[in-house]
Amino acid sequence: MLGIVSALFVLGVLVNLAVQASPWWWLGVAVDAGLLAHGWFVHPRRLRRRADLLRQ
Repeated sequence: MLGIVSALFVLGVLVNLAVQASPWWWLGVAVDAGLLAHGWFVHPRRLRRRADLLRQ
């Protein structure tokens, strides 16, 4: 949960930088959004599947 909250904070900072400073920061926004989506949707499923395999 802390990782998702911190990634959302970093995403907010990167969007702020992209709007105010330089359009190059949108690359960082895209990378952070991808990592956030992976951590939110893909990673928990993989961990649950791995835990189920270990229980067998």
